[in-house]
Amino acid sequence: MKNPNTDLSIAEACQQLHLRGYLASADGNVSLRTSENEIQITPSGIAKRNLQPEHLAKIDLNGQALSGTPS
Repeated sequence: MKNPNTDLSIAEACQQLHLRGYLASADGNVSLRTSENEIQITPSGIAKRNLQPEHLAKIDLNGQALSGTPS
């Protein structure tokens, strides 16, 4: 199950990183380890300044998608 607070924090962080010039458009990736076995990750192809919580994917430590479409 996704955590709405974590999702929003990642989306807000991406927007701030973009505003400060650390992320260019759809380049790069931001991820956050949310538990011992899960990582939330931004998708490729979406401008980080427009990233919304519903765009995030969740993967396990083996890289298997648990939800969403990871980059």
